Amino acid sequence: MNGNNDKCKLRDFCFAADENYTMPLRVCVASLLWSMRKNFRQVNIHVLDLGISDSCWSSLVDSWQLLLCRIGQRRDSVAFCRCAVEKSMFDGMMPWHGSVATYARLLLPKILPDVKWCLYSDSDVLFVESPIELDFYCGDPRISVLGHKNPPWCDKIDGKWFHDNGLEFNPKTHICAGLLLMNLELFRQQDLSAKAFGFLRTHKTTASADQSAINHVCASSLRLLPHRWGIFCGELENRADDGIGGGGAIHYADGAPWKPPVNCTMLLGLNPAVADIWRRFAVEVAGVDPSSVKPRFMQMMNVRVRACIVWCLLLTSKICFFKVRRYEDWPGRNITRETVKAYEKLLFAD
Repeated sequence: MNGNNDKCKLRDFCFAADENYTMPLRVCVASLLWSMRKNFRQVNIHVLDLGISDSCWSSLVDSWQLLLCRIGQRRDSVAFCRCAVEKSMFDGMMPWHGSVATYARLLLPKILPDVKWCLYSDSDVLFVESPIELDFYCGDPRISVLGHKNPPWCDKIDGKWFHDNGLEFNPKTHICAGLLLMNLELFRQQDLSAKAFGFLRTHKTTASADQSAINHVCASSLRLLPHRWGIFCGELENRADDGIGGGGAIHYADGAPWKPPVNCTMLLGLNPAVADIWRRFAVEVAGVDPSSVKPRFMQMMNVRVRACIVWCLLLTSKICFFKVRRYEDWPGRNITRETVKAYEKLLFAD
C-alpha cells in the first residue's frame, strides 16, 4: 500500500437510489454520519438519483442536517450532492431486486471527474464504525476497487454462472459490490466502466447484475477489504482481540428488515435480534416513522417456530419441487446475544 496517505483522504461517499429506496437510503446515510460523531470530517455525500422526487429529496437532506446538529456539527458541514441519472441508460439490463439503480455506480468515474477515490455503498448497509479509517487503503495506483468478501453460498451461485459462461472465477478474490472502495482515477485511465458495460451488453443475464461485470473487468486489480467492512447480517461476529463487535458495517442484503424474503429458501428470515439493530437505529437516530418499518410477520415469529415450519416443508419438498434451507444451515443461527449487544454498544453507547 502507498504509505503516504496524507494525500489520500477519503471524503466522497456515494449512494444510488430511486423513490422506492429512499427510506433505507435515509437510514444508511444517517448511519454514516452517526459513525463519524467522534472523529468528524467534512465529507461529500453523492446520491445518484434515478427518480427521487424533489419533495422526498428535501425531506432526506433535512433529516441528515438535523442529525448533523445532533452530533454537534453545522448543517452545512456536509455537502449533499444530488446527481441525476436517467434510467433509460440501463434499458435492456437485468433489474436487480426490482431496480436498475445498481448500474449507476459504474458511472461514478464520469460523474465525479475530479475525485480520485470514493466509497460506494448500497442502501442496505448500516455503518457501525467510521469508514474514515479506510484512508489507509486509498492511494495505491495499482488497485481499481476493494470490496468485502461474498459468503460461500453466494460464491457458489456466482461461481456456477462464471463457469457455465466459460469465464474464470477466483473464490479467493471475488468481491461483493455492495460496499466498494473505488479508485476512480484508475477506472478512467483504463476505461473500466466502458468495459463493464460492454460485458453487460454481451451477457444480458448475469449471476449478480453489475457485480459480475466488476469482478470480471477488474479481476487483476481488485483487492479485499477487511472482513469487518461488510459483514453480512447472518455472520455477525466478535473480534477475538478485544471482545467488541466486529464493527465496520453490517450488510443486510437479502435479509433487509424492511422487505419480504426473496424466496422460500429465506423462510427462516433474518435473525430477529439483528433486524432489531437496524430498526432501533432507524427509529432512534435516523428518525424514520416507526409505521414505515413495521416488523414483518416472519420476524415476529420465534426462531424455533420458523424452524418447525421449515421441517414441515422439507417433508413435502419432493412433491412440491423446491428446496428449503435447513435450520442447521441458517446463517444467523450462531449469532449470540453478546455479539448483538456489542454492536448495539458501538451504535448507542453514547
